[in-house]
Amino acid sequence: MNKVILLKIINPILFFLVLFQFGFQFLSRAVHLSWQYQFHEYNGYAIGILAIVHLYLNGAWIKALFKKKRK
Repeated sequence: MNKVILLKIINPILFFLVLFQFGFQFLSRAVHLSWQYQFHEYNGYAIGILAIVHLYLNGAWIKALFKKKRK
């Protein structure tokens, strides 16, 4: 699969997982559910894995940012 297509899939998923993580953090202050801590943990693992994949797929762009220009 093309890197651009993978990023178009991974980026929105990563965005919504982070939103869910914040949302459940605020929800946990108001309501205590038995499964919310487990969801928080697994969602954190998913965010970590997708963030690593995201950085890998954007590796060339990141290297280009820090590459020194020769004169």
